Amino acid sequence: MVKQLASIFVILVLQSSFIAGQEVSSRSNDTEKKTNASVQVDSEKRTVEAIVRTDFFPMEKLSTQSQKLSEDLLLAALDSEALYTIVGQLKPVSEGFWGTYFPIESGDLSEIEKVREAVKPWSTGGVFAADVLIFEKQQSGRRHASLYLAHAPTLQATISRNPKFFDRFGLTDDTPAHQVMMTIERSTSPEERWRGFGIAFGYPEYAINFFVGAGLHQRETGEFIERDFRHIPTFRSKQGRFVYAVPKISPVRTEDTELLQRAKPVLNEYRRLRAQYIGDGKPGPVALLRDWFDDGSGKCHPMHAMAKLDASKENHVETNEDEQETPTISKPRVVLNHLYLVLDEDTFNAFRSSDFVIHQLAASDQGFPKFEAIDDSCQSIYLRGKDTYLEILGPHNKFGQPTGSIGLAWCVETKGAIDTVENQLRKADSELSRYLKRWDFDRTGPVDWYHVVHRNFTERQPFQWWFSEYHPDFTPALYPASELGTKGIQRSDFLSSRFDRLCHLENIKSITLELRPIDAQALEQDLLAVGFRSESGDGRTSFLLGSDCTLVVHSDPAIATSRVKTIGFSTNSGNPIDTAPPIGGGIAIHGDNNKRGRIEFE
Repeated sequence: MVKQLASIFVILVLQSSFIAGQEVSSRSNDTEKKTNASVQVDSEKRTVEAIVRTDFFPMEKLSTQSQKLSEDLLLAALDSEALYTIVGQLKPVSEGFWGTYFPIESGDLSEIEKVREAVKPWSTGGVFAADVLIFEKQQSGRRHASLYLAHAPTLQATISRNPKFFDRFGLTDDTPAHQVMMTIERSTSPEERWRGFGIAFGYPEYAINFFVGAGLHQRETGEFIERDFRHIPTFRSKQGRFVYAVPKISPVRTEDTELLQRAKPVLNEYRRLRAQYIGDGKPGPVALLRDWFDDGSGKCHPMHAMAKLDASKENHVETNEDEQETPTISKPRVVLNHLYLVLDEDTFNAFRSSDFVIHQLAASDQGFPKFEAIDDSCQSIYLRGKDTYLEILGPHNKFGQPTGSIGLAWCVETKGAIDTVENQLRKADSELSRYLKRWDFDRTGPVDWYHVVHRNFTERQPFQWWFSEYHPDFTPALYPASELGTKGIQRSDFLSSRFDRLCHLENIKSITLELRPIDAQALEQDLLAVGFRSESGDGRTSFLLGSDCTLVVHSDPAIATSRVKTIGFSTNSGNPIDTAPPIGGGIAIHGDNNKRGRIEFE
């Protein structure tokens, strides 16, 4: 079974470290209890009988070989996140502390049957249920099998609290754990499988909702929504075992903090007991559990162990609490990457047929990876500057963007700075989407292109803007046989091979926009959040000043459609623009015969 953190949330159901506990069973406050009566285990008032210690994990009933395997598996469970199922009931179910693949054709289940035989003594007294779950999905002619352990009363209570989900499958709080797990795994709906396992593994509701939503988005669009992780330490590992995904750069929530604090005393005590019981010549994991779970009456139950924990005692345990805090980082430099416009047919045709635009204004092409020359049938024109570029699209463009659409792409050029940008936008109460954009090169297949963060725009909203960071794998894939193919993430790493100093346009320096008030307000909010400055003009005009580009925004309730009025640019040294040939289609290009030029749209 793959255990790297990167795989944890790609194949959700193959990971044992599912989300930790929405519910913690109420503890007994009677530490002096020495009765054979039943023990309450949760707020639903379910009860299960304490078990005579010789019948608690009765490995002695197994053959010598099976007993050894059973004890090894039990120690693996205790060293993993299953500790919080066995002792703390923070996780109704834990899975994956043992797993294997088996070939479908041969049907050799001998290893699985040995494990099933070894864990039979675990399922006694209605407290625990253990079995091997067989996954339906085939991988290279094999299927995955994974051992799981359920704390039955906690799983039953979890089902009772989620009737809306479990009723649809005919599952009730009396349904055996193996039937619950198999029903969820065999669901034909990915959403139901993800949500069902999330609930069974005890993840916080907000994390389940995020993961399901991100998974559906990726299936529909191919875009992987980036995320952060919350880790609860286990004996085996501080990270990657008891772990769940949360939105990128999201603050630590109360659920996260409480879960960590509830887990700490359990792990503290286990570390202490493990040193006494585990090792050559020492009693072993069964004796550890029996002594921990025995209240002195010769009867064992997990709640006896919980009652012995002094929750207020501050024993030291190594955790990664600092990693759960949202980092505070200074604002990165946000710069313009490109501007796109979708022109009507007459205007685009005039632009495309202008010899000045295509051959003198800037180096032009139809887009990467081939950078083909502009022809009479193309619907995309890219005008490349040194660090910025223009993307001019026709009404029949391959992206399906409607005429009049505008896009402003901002970016950062320091690795990881997009995380800070996202955090700043979230603090400004922006509703955001984040994902990793990929590009399918014909010669290499999908390659990571750039990280992107943007507002949750309505579909085909005509004016949009976003913030991005190039992925370091992009330029090596774009220029595989060139020294340009470094892992740089700056704009020039992408554009340097296309930039032509003999042409006029160096970089876009200003953009004048006529915006609907709703667009102007939202754009200003986001740009101010990432470090722009704002200056007022005549009451209907404002200036948004960035590090390399200024936006001049005219806003008025009478404006029905947002549009670009002027694009100002710097010119290359020795190539100033004086008077450009007329283009037609409502476009004019002017220069000051020095260092500036502008493209004007009627």
